Amino acid sequence: MRSMDKFARDLMKEGKDINEILDMPVHYVMEVLKEKVEVKQANSFFDLLG
Repeated sequence: MRSMDKFARDLMKEGKDINEILDMPVHYVMEVLKEKVEVKQANSFFDLLG
């Protein structure tokens, strides 16, 4: 749940009201977190560097 805490803090830093964050549909929040945390896959270490 740490990523959820960070997500909420980031939204509050951007000026979003905590009540608006709490009213967000759980499915939407989970999809946003999933996109942020997607694991990068590569064939070698150098591919990961970019």
